[in-house]
Parts: sequence; structure tokens; C-alpha cells
Amino acid sequence: MKANKIYSPAENLKRAFAAFLFASGLLLAPLSALSAAGALDSLSSLAAPYAVDVPVVSTPAVSTGTVVTGKALNAYFLSVGQGDAEYIELPNGGNVLIDAGPNPTAPLIEFLTEHGITKIDHVVLTHPHSDHYSGLGYIFDNISVANFYDTRMDNTGSARIKTLRAKVGELGINAVYPAAGDELNWDPEVKVKVLNSCSEPGESGSGHVLNDCSIVLKVTYQNSSILYMGDAETDVEEKLIAAYGDELKADVLKVGHHGSATASSPAFLAKVRPWLAYIEVGYLNTFDFPAPSTSINLAAIGATPRLTYITRNEVYTIPAAPPGPGGTPPLPPLPPIPPSPVLPAR
Repeated sequence: MKANKIYSPAENLKRAFAAFLFASGLLLAPLSALSAAGALDSLSSLAAPYAVDVPVVSTPAVSTGTVVTGKALNAYFLSVGQGDAEYIELPNGGNVLIDAGPNPTAPLIEFLTEHGITKIDHVVLTHPHSDHYSGLGYIFDNISVANFYDTRMDNTGSARIKTLRAKVGELGINAVYPAAGDELNWDPEVKVKVLNSCSEPGESGSGHVLNDCSIVLKVTYQNSSILYMGDAETDVEEKLIAAYGDELKADVLKVGHHGSATASSPAFLAKVRPWLAYIEVGYLNTFDFPAPSTSINLAAIGATPRLTYITRNEVYTIPAAPPGPGGTPPLPPLPPIPPSPVLPAR
């Protein structure tokens, strides 16, 4: 069993305040599902060749946007444990996978199977960390992929990423290395702009260096936009503020680096000003993500944080018709927030 961490009085105050914010309903999510030690999902046997079993907290999926028929854009924020995976259904019928999660990959496999996905037009690996690329083995073995977007940064501590990148060539997948400022032609009605990347060859074993090479994407459709930050940290945030300023404004933010204290600075969040903030994070993760400072910074700008281990495979839909003032589709009525549960001992 993991020993409890000892925090300074100042750290305890920050953590207590963050816990108060979350318990007060800022998460706007069904926290009661965490009671009784959490009802744990059984992982699909399909993942056996690729992953080991790790429990995932089960809660019902909820749609936050206005679900409509027609040419909508559907952005899913997938619950894959302590890692990243996002899926987009484009208005033109194309689809996108941004990162493929850690081991285990079963939640991602289950999502793809449930949605009948046998081909993916665009797969993006934001950066070469295992909690973002481990599911690619299954993807390349079982799904037809047309285009693969990658950085040219090599992780010197990973032999696996070299194998996966070699497989892209073996399968004849079109490899793309976007640079900051590029626009990706995924759908004529959707603007996809690359705000950050490492498009020049390099290598590092530093987690911070690899994180800051993350491909950062802003996806805009109708009057609404989503900013995908990968694991980009505050150094990148400062560069984005200098380079793009008010262009960073987005309705939805995929929070950088799983809600770590190394990202989501007050200055950056003040520029983005999202009303929804998805944090791709695992239940009772060993990093204690999200950091209390991230929770406080999001609360300060009025953003609603949503943890993917609670919300599960939640979808944000941008309708075919432009949404109302401010470019944000309305949320459905929310259930009452239950009392905070007693979490199992760590």
C-alpha cells in the first residue's frame, strides 16, 4: 500500500481549498459513483496482448453539448486511466484520434468497438510518452489508419516508440510532421490550427522537454472551439501567449499535462477563458493529479473542470447550426451534487 504523503501547512491549506471547490460542485459530475471503493470496470480481453489489467472507475456517460442530427462535430474525451485519448467525429464524416492512452488500452478498445470504428482518417501522437502512445500498437494492428501526425522529437528512454514509428512506414501510413502555424485540412468547414510542435529532429530523455514538444491543436467549428494542449507545460503556455494572444480563446480546454502544477498558469487560462476544462486523469493516480493549484486556477476564471475518470467517455457536441451567444451550446440540467464520498485508503 502506498504511504501517505506529508504536506507542509501551506500545502495542506491549498489542498483543502481545492477539495472544498471540488466538493462544492465545480466538477458538476456524479461523484457518488466513487463510493464503496468505486465500482470497477472489467477490462476487455481484447487488450490482453497489449496491456495489463488496471481498474477504472465506472460512471455513466453524459453528453454536455446539444446533440443534434446533421453535420455536427462530436469531440469525445475518453477515460483511459492515467493518460490521454480524445476522439473527434468531423462534420464531413471523417474522424480523428488524438493520442491512444497508456497501458491498459482496454477502455480505448471498448470505445472503438462500441462505435464500430474500423478506420481512422487522422491519428495524432502529441508527443512520445507512453501514457499517450501505448494504445497505438492495437490501433496499427486492428484499425486502418490513413494519416499519422507526429513530432520529430525522439524519446531516448523508449525503444517502444521507435518500433511504433517504424510500423507507420511498414503499413504505408502517410506520416505528417506539422509545424506551429500550420493548418490541417481535415474538413473544409473545420479550422484546425497547429499552435505548437517540434517539427525539427531532436532527442531527449527529459520529461519536461518531451512534454513541451506536444502538438497543440485548436479546432474551430461554427462559433465554438476546442484547445487540445497535450502535455504542454508553462514554458509553452508563455510562448503561446506571446505568439497568439487573444487567438487562444476557446470554449473547451483539454487541460495540459493531466492537470499538473507544471501547466495551466493563471496568465494562460486568462487568455483561453474556457467554460469547460477536461482533465485526462486516472483514479487515485500516483501523481496526485490534478494539482490543487490547477483546480484553483480553473475556478478563478469560472471554468468547469471535468475529470475523465468520473465523466467517462463524455462528448462535447458543436451543432451544425451556430450555437447561441458566446458560441457555447447549452448544458443539460444537472442532478444535485451528492455529499463527497469517503475514498478508499491509498
